[in-house]
This record gives sequence, structure tokens and C-alpha cells, in this order.
Amino acid sequence: MQLPSWWRDRGARMGVAGLVLLATVGVGAPFFAPYSPRAQDRTAFHRPPSLPGEGCSTRWLARDERGDTHLFGFEGCRVYVLGTDALGRDVLSRVLYGARVSVTAAVLGVVFTVSFGALVGAAAALGGGVWDRVLMRGTELVMALPALYLVLAFRNVFPDEITPGWSSLILVGSLAVVGWCGVSRMVRGQVLSLRERDFVASAVAAGAGPARVFFRHILPNTLPFLWLQAGLTLPYFLLGEATLSFLGLGVQEPHASWGNMLASAAQSYTSMMQHWWTLAVPGGALSLAVLGANLWIEGLRMAQGSRVGGVIGARTTAIPGILASKDRT
Repeated sequence: MQLPSWWRDRGARMGVAGLVLLATVGVGAPFFAPYSPRAQDRTAFHRPPSLPGEGCSTRWLARDERGDTHLFGFEGCRVYVLGTDALGRDVLSRVLYGARVSVTAAVLGVVFTVSFGALVGAAAALGGGVWDRVLMRGTELVMALPALYLVLAFRNVFPDEITPGWSSLILVGSLAVVGWCGVSRMVRGQVLSLRERDFVASAVAAGAGPARVFFRHILPNTLPFLWLQAGLTLPYFLLGEATLSFLGLGVQEPHASWGNMLASAAQSYTSMMQHWWTLAVPGGALSLAVLGANLWIEGLRMAQGSRVGGVIGARTTAIPGILASKDRT
């Protein structure tokens, strides 16, 4: 089995490993987290990070009072490795459960944005004529709308009191409403360029139908570009989910997400300084996720630069008007 070309880049390997780790602990949060994310300890408000002391022992594969198995637990005491928040809830458990929401929403958003954008762009390029003009004018209309207000309006259609699963899907939908446009325009340009290549003309001359030409000759040559777009879009969905949750438009308390944990920690300057761990832990997890995605992007850029060409150098705006994109020199 041949490894992908970006695997040779050490930074890309580290980035992918970090993303896989965050996704794994998010999916397995009930096992990895020592406590429930909603459990409150009324005697441990804003307790700083600590380790087991005398008379307290660490147990691996421990069972709690409900019979659920956790990777580790403590016997004879309650230890909060990364401290507690203002309500006495374990910050470690909440950040692990928050990874489930944040990473899942980001991955689903990337899949939808790249897939839908590629579909619209390819349909416009292959259809041509009126079909091309209608699709592209519609894309430009969406891009011209104020993105922030469009996202807020889409989110406010739904009630606030919904489950974290539905919150994640709504977040994906609200961010993807404006996120697919840049991908569609890029894919349209790629398909228009590939359609004029000699190998495509040879396939048409040999009697290949439109479907065979697209799936056999055009689509495989756009996959490197689509992988790059997926990597470019991932950080923006991570930050977009955190932004909406921070503003109170995403996952609601008492459920955990990185965004609402940051919102709870940033109530006042004094609170942030005295109880720094409530801000540093979710902020650090979000930063690591974005860093992992950017390291993977760099590996893709270097490995696929010769195949994708000049398009590699341009970053697309996944959420225009909300999170700006910049070229990296």
C-alpha cells in the first residue's frame, strides 16, 4: 500500500496525528473523561489544577457510581487534573466532550462545503451556456450577501433549546450556507481548464460519454485540489463553530463545547486572570486543532503543488466576512 505523498512531511504527519487524537478523544469522551461534563461539585468552585495527594489513589479502567467505565478515576478523593469552572464542573471532562461537538461539526461542515461546492462548480462548467450563467450568478449573489447576518438569521430560525447533536447540524448548515461559494468558483475554473486538455479531447473522440469523461478523466485530476480545499476549510469551521458558540448561538449550556467554555471563562478580566485554566484549556484545545489542520495543509501544499499549480498559492475564504483568509508566503 502506497502512502500519500504528503506523509513524507513531518509537520503534516504531526498535524494529522493531532487531529486524529482530538477526534478520537471526542468520540470516546464518555470513556476518556473521568467525570460527567454536567456533574457539579459544590465544594470545588474554581478549583485550580491538581494531582492526587496522600490518601488518594489513581485507578485505571475505573467504574463510577452509575456503572460506566472510564479510562482512569480516583479512589478516596475527587481530583481535577485541569481544575474546575465556576460551577464546580471538571474542565478536563468538559473539554473532551467539547471536542466531540467542535471536531464533528467542523468535519461535517468541510464534507458538505467541499462536496456541494464541487457539485455546483462542475455542473456550471460542464453545462455551459445559460446553466453556467445561472449557477455562477447565484453563487455571486450568495457571496455578496452579508455573511455574518446570513449565518445569524439561519441560526435564529431554530429554537435555542435543542440537543447538542442538532446544534452541531445547525451550526454546520449555517456556516456552510456561505462556505461553498469559493469552492464552487475554484472547481469551475479547474474543470474548464481540464476540459480543454488533450487527454479529454482524445477520450471524447474515442466515443466516451459525458459521464465517463467526467468520472474517469476530469474528477480524478480535481481530487488533489479538493483535498487541499478540505484542509483549507477545516480551520475556518473549527473557528466558526467556536465563534457562534461563544456568541451564544451554538451549543447551549449545560452542554459542553469549546466556544461556550470560552464564553463562560471570559466573563471578566479579573476572572480570566485569577482562574486562567478555564480559558487556557479550551483555548489551547482549539489552537491545537487549528495548528494541526494548518500543518496538514502545508504538507498538502508541498506535496501537490506541482499537480494543482498556481491555485495552490491562493487561500479561499470558507466563511467570507466572518473569518478572513490570507495567503501564506
